[in-house]
This record gives sequence, structure tokens and C-alpha cells, in this order.
Amino acid sequence: MKYLLLLLFLSTSAFARVNYVAPIAIGATLAASAVGSHEAIYRALIQHELKNWSRPETGTSVRLENQCGVNAEFHLAGNSRDNFLLLGIANTLPNEVVIKNSDIKFVYDNKRDRFPGFRNDVSDSKISSGWWQVTWIPFPSKDEFKKVDHIKVEVPVWDAATRETCIISTSFERTGHNHVEDQSYSAVELMLDGGFPIGQYGDIKELGGPSSILAFEINFYLNAHHGVGVVFSNEYDFDGSDNPKIINEFDERRNYSAGISFIGAQYVYRHFFTQNLYFTYGPGIGVQFIEDLKENDRNNRESSTTFAFSEKLMLNWRFYQFQAANYQMMDFVTGFGVIHHWAPSVEVNGQDLSGNRLNFLFRVGFGF
Repeated sequence: MKYLLLLLFLSTSAFARVNYVAPIAIGATLAASAVGSHEAIYRALIQHELKNWSRPETGTSVRLENQCGVNAEFHLAGNSRDNFLLLGIANTLPNEVVIKNSDIKFVYDNKRDRFPGFRNDVSDSKISSGWWQVTWIPFPSKDEFKKVDHIKVEVPVWDAATRETCIISTSFERTGHNHVEDQSYSAVELMLDGGFPIGQYGDIKELGGPSSILAFEINFYLNAHHGVGVVFSNEYDFDGSDNPKIINEFDERRNYSAGISFIGAQYVYRHFFTQNLYFTYGPGIGVQFIEDLKENDRNNRESSTTFAFSEKLMLNWRFYQFQAANYQMMDFVTGFGVIHHWAPSVEVNGQDLSGNRLNFLFRVGFGF
């Protein structure tokens, strides 16, 4: 069956060309057009095809239809954030046809109508006689697939000769289990956060308040909602100006500025409100370092190392998606939230500096 599909692509190349809809054509198809390799398109598809929707007899989700005077091929594919319909149309009519991309309809379980989730305005696709086109049509929400077992696809095709619209339709049925499809959510995210303090609670207040915080995290999501990662933060310029005792303990010259660093491992839970808006919650455990930043002699720096805990709650918004080669898509994210640190046992020269610190954060980052 795989070779049959490949031949379907190759058989049209002798007399046709490929049109790509710019906002939705992925890097794999662009690369394939550049080198003339239809096989590259197919390899990218097979790698990301939704196996839960594959037919047992073919091992693929492909649906082949001959309707409205055109040959149509349908596949279901997905990445860490989105599911897509791969739509291939070969025009066998003697006149031009127009595919109404924005009017394509998905009927979920024969009771709910949904439309493509394009993030930009998309134009109709014009296919001349003897030409063909491959287009990636994004579904409106990947999470909805967990609740759907049957999808009917309806593609409006406008005939330039008759000036009438005909509907190409096909159907997909779920054949697998949800946990297989969940793996297509796996992703890596790198986030950079910066912000300012909200409050301190406990003996840590004796150290003074920081002027700013910088944080960084790398997370790997194993499925739709659960991941693990590494988190790092650094709070700067605890001045302690209201507590001479603290100053003297850190530096006899009364010239110090303390910093607190934290590095640890975290579990991350994420929940999608929409396709682009989601929150993450990450509790973690690691090591905290307190150090006098203005003491040039590192051997004489007053410092403390202890175990500490962290919590990070962030609201994230994916504002842009870059479609790279080989069907890899890079998401750019911004957002805001809070980070909480708790050090239950901290001591510097006999001074207890345990307590809680709360900071507000702004975020930028990317994932793939």
C-alpha cells in the first residue's frame, strides 16, 4: 500500500506540478518541491501519521476518493500541538477547480461541525486541469481528538466550467487506544523568565529584598499533560540595609549584595484552555545557594547551601508557530506567572534565613 501511495504522487508529476498554500504548507513539502522528491513528503507523513486512525488492513489512515471529477487522498497526521488533515487533490477535469480551504468541514461523531484552525487568513486553492496539490489542513483542537471516534471530512470543490460547488467527502474511524495517540504530544520546551519580588515570609526577610529575578527551565513533555524538567533561578541584590547584623555577617566592610540561586528538577503539569492558551504548574526540589556577590575573594565569601523547594505556576500563550523542515514545528511562547521558593532550614554564621520567597515572572520561550 505504501508503494501504491507513492506511485499516486509520482504518476502525476509527468504532466503536472505542485501548488502549495503558503500559510499551511510544511517545511517537508517545501523541501520536497525544491529537490523534486515526492518521497520526502511521504516519509514525513508516515513519521507523524496518527496510528489510532489507521486501518488494520493497510496500516495507514489513508482514504482515497474519486468524486467531483477529481482524485482525492486524505491522511491524518499530528505533532506535539496540532493534528492535521493531509489533503491531496489531482484535477482530472478539463477545466480549473477551486478548493475552498476555509470552508472545509469536519463532522465529529455525526453530531458536531468543526472548521479548520488556520492561524492566518487562507485563500482558496486553484488547481488547473492536469495539476495536483498537497495541502496540510489544521484541525481546530488536538485535545478534541480524545473525545472523538468518527470524523467525516467534507471538502467543497468549485467547478470553473459549471460554476457549481461539489462536496468531496470521506470518513475516518478510530481503531486504536488513546495512549498511543497521546505520545504525539511529546515535546521539548525552553523558557526564559524574568521578574520582580512580590513578598518574603519568615526569617529570610532579614536578608533584605531582591531587586530582580532571572529564571530558566527546560521541560520534556511525555504526553499531553505531564512532563519533567530542570529549573534554575537567580535572585539578585539582597541589600539588607535595615539589618546591620546581617551586613556584618556577610562583609565586615558593610559592602555586600547577596544573591540566592536555585537549581532543581521539577514535574510539570499542563492544561490546554485553547489550542494556543495553556497553563503549567511545576513543583520541584533542588539545591539553594546564598552568597555575597560583592566579595571579590571567593574563598572569603560567606555562603550557605541547602535543600529547597520550588513551585512555578505560569499562564502561557503560543503567539507564533514556525514550520521547519521534516515536519518539525517550532512554537514561540510568551506568558506570565509566579514562582515560589521555600527553604525550610538555612543558616549563615548562626543567623536563621529560612522562609518563603514569592516572585512575579514574565516569560518568553520556544518549544518543538
